[in-house]
Amino acid sequence: MTLTQKDYKALKQGVVADTAIGVGFFAGIESKIPDYALIEAIREMATNGWIGHQTSDGDIRNMLVTESIKAMNFQDFKDVAPYLFSYPREQRQEDLLVAPIEVSRSLFETLQAEADELFRLKRELAYQEQEELTIMDVIDQIEHQSIIQETGYSVVGISQDQSQFLILDNRSADQRDPYLGEEIFEGELLLNDYRSPYSNKAQIMDGLIEQSNQIATHIYQYYNDVYYQESGVLDGLEIVQNYYQEDQLDTKRLEGVKSTSSLWRLAQDSPSFQSDYETVMELLEDDGIRDYIRDYPDHFLDDKDQVELVQGMLAEDGKQLAIKEVTGYSQGEFWTLGAIYDTALFKAEEIDFYLEHEVGAFYKGSLTEAMIISKEQLESLGLEAAAQSAETFIVNEELLWGKNSLEVLTELLQLEGYESLEQVMDQEVVSQEKEETIEMER
Repeated sequence: MTLTQKDYKALKQGVVADTAIGVGFFAGIESKIPDYALIEAIREMATNGWIGHQTSDGDIRNMLVTESIKAMNFQDFKDVAPYLFSYPREQRQEDLLVAPIEVSRSLFETLQAEADELFRLKRELAYQEQEELTIMDVIDQIEHQSIIQETGYSVVGISQDQSQFLILDNRSADQRDPYLGEEIFEGELLLNDYRSPYSNKAQIMDGLIEQSNQIATHIYQYYNDVYYQESGVLDGLEIVQNYYQEDQLDTKRLEGVKSTSSLWRLAQDSPSFQSDYETVMELLEDDGIRDYIRDYPDHFLDDKDQVELVQGMLAEDGKQLAIKEVTGYSQGEFWTLGAIYDTALFKAEEIDFYLEHEVGAFYKGSLTEAMIISKEQLESLGLEAAAQSAETFIVNEELLWGKNSLEVLTELLQLEGYESLEQVMDQEVVSQEKEETIEMER
């Protein structure tokens, strides 16, 4: 029975999980370890400070073999696998035992110094010999910056003709561009802007006021009346009194005025006032009510009756207000987001998704990037350069948590014809087995 790629993968995972000694291995395995893997093993041991004066030879040997196997590519691991006790007995060749190698201090220092250069040369050679690169080779180059260091990018799917790769940025949030998705704030729907000095709710109130004179007048009057109820002071009253005096009108008529609408009606009796003020907003802006609105946006937004009244005014123009509270990852962290949208162009659930998974994800730092890059570009330019001209998509990584990333992305981005990495690997195994069968028959 010929071992498949899956079998070798299981053998390697066993070593990673239980260490080489836990699995067991025959003497002479060290001689089959390629230089690059041995270099990375030594680097890992040195970086983590695993070796000291009290470390036994057996422990050092175990670490060398284990870490080397972790760093090996598939082809080299196939040469080492027969030395493992977990390798099927019927497949093991006889007389595999050879003399172990010795690692001197000078060799250790030399290997450590040349490790990066060896890896670079190996990668360049692979690019120059493109005809020998398999799909798995390309995937490895996408996902690994060095033999043991990952790039943070993962291949989620591959087109059926294997010409394009769907790649996801899995780096941590602090490694990604903090302004990724900033263009979200350039649209006309959103009432919020992360660059504004005002609170999110204050920005929503500003956005409502700017929609129409009808809405603005209603909001100004509402806040002026609320302020009067709280303080006993009706903004604008003093201004109207001054105009009454200028026009020699009886100021006693203004005594006992308790609402903005009443004040406005009485103000119309002053010719001077009428020539200077055309709207309630002009009167109240002179008296600083806008700052009061920004300081206390909850007064209005928490009043369901007032919000419904404004919704009715917006509906006259075929629009609707949507408000979404998005919770962050820290205790007490949240953002109140708002949008005004054309009901003929958007559905309510679309705006809700937009506020939570695009705008909200920006504030939370959970936006990441998916991109489609051709195999040709990857082979000729490398990941970093190819990514600059790739077709990119902004995605809330929360949508992928605990789910099949390929299924979510193909639906979300409306992609077709992409296969999972597992499907491609299975096809590779089948193809490899066919080639081995043909070779044996020869």
